[in-house]
Amino acid sequence: ISYSQKCDGIFDCFDLSDECNVSCGKEILNNWFLKASCWLLGILAVLINVITITKSASSVNQCKTGSMLFTRVLICLIGLGDLLIGVYLIALSVFDSIHGKDYCRNQAEWLSGTACSVLGVISTLGSQLSLFAMTSLSLIRMWGIMNSSLTVPARVNKIAVTKLFRP
Repeated sequence: ISYSQKCDGIFDCFDLSDECNVSCGKEILNNWFLKASCWLLGILAVLINVITITKSASSVNQCKTGSMLFTRVLICLIGLGDLLIGVYLIALSVFDSIHGKDYCRNQAEWLSGTACSVLGVISTLGSQLSLFAMTSLSLIRMWGIMNSSLTVPARVNKIAVTKLFRP
């Protein structure tokens, strides 16, 4: 096989040696920056969101209004969604560490396997859960501001608008 046919994305050899060799270097996460980012962001996401979920869930009993309770539940859902994304990143990093340079030879098996499918479900569920909860929380905040403008003076309404954009 000619040199130009190596690492071109087309498997010309039955043993995959033209595409799956050291010079092609196919891995799940191709460079060190992606590997480090996945590990760091995954670990931080899991740790921070476990703390967030724990604090928000433990303060649910102290909610005095239905709006406050709903907000706490939505914050827990955002934390759960982000926790799932963190688990996904860590699992992807672990699978990358296990398969390493052998990923190219096992690519079809990996992509059609249960682990990849479960990780896809976790990733999709986590992102959609966070998106739903953030959208709901934003709509509740918007409704509160719109509703407050009907009954309070303009000075107080300006304070409410500034609080909307302040974290």
